[in-house]
Amino acid sequence: MPPMTSVPIEVYPLVGMIACALTFGTYVAQKELLTDKDLRLGSRGYDKDHWQHKLEDSQNAAAHKERFQNVFYQHIIDSPKLP
Repeated sequence: MPPMTSVPIEVYPLVGMIACALTFGTYVAQKELLTDKDLRLGSRGYDKDHWQHKLEDSQNAAAHKERFQNVFYQHIIDSPKLP
């Protein structure tokens, strides 16, 4: 590695910005790994019924979701059939 006296002064802000970006990325990754309930690392806080609640919630949401109706081609569907 070259001595710090041979590095141009314009490089120092770049090194500072890269250090800040790496520090923030490390913080975000650490926070996500430690607090995410869907990500399971080992047996820490494992709830065996958690997936069942998520499945039931998604099924209930699918049951209550309105069916998509294509109104763009509705005039073709409603028109009388030609002989």
